[in-house]
Amino acid sequence: MFTPTYINLRYWFYPTGNTPAVNLFRDLPASTAEDIEDEPIKALLLACGDPRNVLFSLKCESNSIRKFDITCCDLEPAVLARNVILFALIADDARTEDIWNIFYHLFLPDSTLKAFHDQVEKLLLASDPPQAWTESLYGTFIGFSNLDTLQQLRKYWILYSETRHFDISHAQRFERDTRATITQIFNERIKDNTMFHGVVGGNMADLQALGDSKGHVNPTFAISSAPTGKFAVHYGTDPLLGFNVSDAFDGQYSIDTVVQAAKRRFKSWCNNLSTRLTRNSVLIRLFCGDAIRLCHALQEGATSSFGSYLGPWTARPLALGGLDGKEKPLQYFDIIDTSNLIDHVGMLNVLVAAAPLLRQEVSSCLYTECLLQATKDITKSLQALLCSDVTSISLLLGLAPVGHLLGMTIDDVSTEAFLYSAFSAASQEEQRQYRMRVPWKYPWLGDPCRETAATALAQQDHLQRKICIDADQLAGLFFSIYKRMFATEDLSAIMASMGKPKERTMSYDLRYYNRASLVALLRLAMKNVQSDWKRSLDRLIEEVGGDRSLIIGSNSLQELYMYLHAFGIRRCPELDINPRDIGLTPNGQPRSTSTEKGLLARRSVPPMVHIVLVVPRKKLEIFTDESPDKIGTPTLHLSIRQSDPQTGFDNRFFSIHCFFGKVIDNPSDKGACCAEEDIRGWSGGADLIVTCPVPTLQLLLGPQRGIQVALTINTTPSNTQFIRKLGMALDVFATGLNDTSRLKILERAPGLAGGPHVDKESRSTHLQVRADIVKSSKQGQALATGCVVEVTQTGPCSLRLRFGGAHDSALSFPFPINGAVAKTRIARKSSWIEVSVPISAALDPSGFVDTFPVIIRKNRPPVAWSIPRIQLDCQPKVQIKKDQDYSWIKPLMTMTRSDRERIELEIEPSKRNPNPKLDLKESLQVLFFSFVGLNSNYGLIDKFQLCMEGTGGHTLILVTALRHDLDSGSVVLDACVVPLTISRVHSLNAALSRLVAAKPLMINVNKDETILWKKLLPALAERCRTWKHKPTCQYQKKGASLSIEVAETPLCSCGEGQVSPEFLERKDWAGFRKYATRIAISPIFPVPYVESLVSNLQNGDPKESRMASSPPGASAWDPRIPSASSMLASSMAAYAKERCDFCGASSMDTKLCGRCKGARYCNAECQKSHWKEHKKLCKH
Repeated sequence: MFTPTYINLRYWFYPTGNTPAVNLFRDLPASTAEDIEDEPIKALLLACGDPRNVLFSLKCESNSIRKFDITCCDLEPAVLARNVILFALIADDARTEDIWNIFYHLFLPDSTLKAFHDQVEKLLLASDPPQAWTESLYGTFIGFSNLDTLQQLRKYWILYSETRHFDISHAQRFERDTRATITQIFNERIKDNTMFHGVVGGNMADLQALGDSKGHVNPTFAISSAPTGKFAVHYGTDPLLGFNVSDAFDGQYSIDTVVQAAKRRFKSWCNNLSTRLTRNSVLIRLFCGDAIRLCHALQEGATSSFGSYLGPWTARPLALGGLDGKEKPLQYFDIIDTSNLIDHVGMLNVLVAAAPLLRQEVSSCLYTECLLQATKDITKSLQALLCSDVTSISLLLGLAPVGHLLGMTIDDVSTEAFLYSAFSAASQEEQRQYRMRVPWKYPWLGDPCRETAATALAQQDHLQRKICIDADQLAGLFFSIYKRMFATEDLSAIMASMGKPKERTMSYDLRYYNRASLVALLRLAMKNVQSDWKRSLDRLIEEVGGDRSLIIGSNSLQELYMYLHAFGIRRCPELDINPRDIGLTPNGQPRSTSTEKGLLARRSVPPMVHIVLVVPRKKLEIFTDESPDKIGTPTLHLSIRQSDPQTGFDNRFFSIHCFFGKVIDNPSDKGACCAEEDIRGWSGGADLIVTCPVPTLQLLLGPQRGIQVALTINTTPSNTQFIRKLGMALDVFATGLNDTSRLKILERAPGLAGGPHVDKESRSTHLQVRADIVKSSKQGQALATGCVVEVTQTGPCSLRLRFGGAHDSALSFPFPINGAVAKTRIARKSSWIEVSVPISAALDPSGFVDTFPVIIRKNRPPVAWSIPRIQLDCQPKVQIKKDQDYSWIKPLMTMTRSDRERIELEIEPSKRNPNPKLDLKESLQVLFFSFVGLNSNYGLIDKFQLCMEGTGGHTLILVTALRHDLDSGSVVLDACVVPLTISRVHSLNAALSRLVAAKPLMINVNKDETILWKKLLPALAERCRTWKHKPTCQYQKKGASLSIEVAETPLCSCGEGQVSPEFLERKDWAGFRKYATRIAISPIFPVPYVESLVSNLQNGDPKESRMASSPPGASAWDPRIPSASSMLASSMAAYAKERCDFCGASSMDTKLCGRCKGARYCNAECQKSHWKEHKKLCKH
């Protein structure tokens, strides 16, 4: 319904993934063995593909006791059939070598083929009858969202099993034909793909294992739903692309060593899943069907027939409820991953379908990913995909891209940037790739002040969950979105493109949307935006109706009106009554029943009906007689025309559904038909059935003989090739109402139980656009007496209202704001305040000034909202040696700066505006370069101190290892941090003296950067935490960070002493252990869709080339090695005004603890109150 229908005879099968596995659970808070998890983490994987993401994500949770409930959706049943075989092999403790071969090799040795066939037989036995599945071993961890999914998978298991019983001639033909097709595909498309050899990477060990016969064709690669029935694996398939094996390239490498690294990774995944299965901690649900339709069904909470088909080109109805049809489907998910679904159906379709399913939790996240380059300018790609500016569409959706809010990411962007630059001169006629993975979250949940605001306003209802937009502005916004969604219908653009040299196709140019897509977006926006929606919709319809820039805009109005009505967004009176009672219209009066047939012969007819057009198979030769490459992927629609010149019209409907088969009249129900699908599809001989809902009135206006219904190819420049055979109208087939064998009018779609779905009137939850102040409250009384109301921003999405300088109220908004320029309207008698504030995104003032928020929740683990979690001990180490070449890290660190920041660095420091985020990136570069020895003046350095002029060193960073970050594709420093406080400087006197003798590197930081480090450190500790916070954790009272003052620690004491095994081996660091906390330090990159980072590279700027290859010079950073006396003197001077270790009060007269001589207190009372905590550290 929500996506166009297109013909795709150029089918490719994707049995394995073509991007590195990602950790789906990276944004969840750390979980330890001591944590109690009441509910499993629920994840929804749309267009899931192979299970690499599931296996890798679960491996990343190997230290967690969490349970996981993962729903995997894919349209290709062969993909899911393969996945179940993989899971079953792991559950049965099969040899990892056999599992690897079955899942990744084109050709199998005898022993592996036998293991494969044996496993398939087990699955067939366990699923016969289907209801027996739940009682089987596999049924304990693999579930099915409906019976149809299991039946579809069984069909492929049966096909796999049949290859075991082929007679000799059949087996030889299967081998010969498949191998010939493999050779043809790889010779034509990409001759150097190592998969051509039949084993991953063409590695020698696996090639030799095949023997002299070169093995047997792997049925799981040869059999898919390809229309031709032949081998259809995409020519770019390479299983190695699904693994991050960067550690294999650290030293001498070959394809064999890379394959071995991938095998080790795969084995660890399998072993981890096997362990989880014994603990019953994972459930994997499978759904075979269309992802967008599934999401809309879940939104409705469907338990049986949703009134929709399972997917395109099938007559099977979408039903949920498990194998018995009684299981209640999940409606909300903690994690939603959409793979690169947006490349196929459009980003708005994906977000509108999936966003309402995301649970409103701090750690909840929805991921979108695209592999196709959307626009030539990467910074404009996201707004092009969204058909709007990012902020506006985020307000409508209720979700926002995290990068748009923060302007930073720790995910490596250098690889795509350099590939983009390297291939910028590629053929202008080719679609280029640019991988862009975007996390989406609820912005207001990233505000550390949110829970405080929510608590304070429990009775006052000031917690804004909707945004208020002026009705006329909202109409203008949606009209702009409408024009962008259907930009390919712009006649002037089409004419302008003709006769010009062909430019490279961008994914933005593809036709993703129909009018139902727009209406679905409107429906979601009404839940998130408060406005005068009636006025706004009236203005929008006025604009759309009057627009003539879109070639078929006016022809699509009836479809738009119908879906607005059906979704309950804007009522159309003509669709609420019997069309025969409407009377005179601009196109005439509805005809009487005397000349009608079937449903239209009734006096009372429904206002909406389903058209069923039966297209003769012969008519489809327009597509099948040419090669798929020449035909392309033309989209289709239905046209309803009235040829009578007095009442003529041509209305077009793009939300159509097609399948092959036949429709059979239902004798007991004249308004319905049964559908009998020909599962052979394009390979069979059945007619094409096309159906869609339409307003009944369209079929009753004008002479009956003038009504014509046609299946038509959409008008695009690429479809002009069909004009010669079909004429300018591009009708594939057309017929009239009297042709009842080819055209049927039904109350509902054939084979479905429900008619056109009509929602009730849309309702918005109540929103106070103003803060109503209780008159009897202190705030209300102060307001009534004429007090001054001060507005102060307390968090990215939070404001504080202070009445008369004494009484506070809080406001919380759903999006980051700039409270510095807030405007207020005050009604003192009526006791309310209206606050208007600008919205703030990544490069705007205010908003998420703290880009590393840690959200503290009562009785629940903290969440590092912007930095994903990492299990450090599972990340491969980079072996650090003096004579090793680590220049590969230079381009990685170069890309941590955007074009804007590079320009800024060229300005003389004294004339440069303060930019602590850029200063932080420079300091991080010092850490990484110095640890691997790229600072030639000092060699390998693993001890660092952050020092501020005038106060001295305030933070020690002791680095134990450089590791590959397998999830982000970047690197990470495994380190421990020791914030220096008053008491610590005294107690660490001896340890600091020894450290100075070892010559640590001092990194100079200014005050603003110091504050940023203080805010960053809690996030760095939280992201790699393996310990549990105490009930008395200081974060619960003060938040994170605890302090941004130089002489105070930003970290809670819960993680003190929690260090890595490598740290424990360093005897020279033993004195710091009790104050050390383990942290994970990653490079911080700009966000490609926010600001440019490759323009100079793309343009071949020689200065940029030098930046990518040369180590940093003194102008960028100037580390100094201090003497022992100067270091201690500066540190002691910083803390001359001592603070009490209990109450924090500053004083020149604090007294030392008489026992350890380390802690300081104001008086005996403070010392006594602190003793319970201090005694754990206090020693003679």
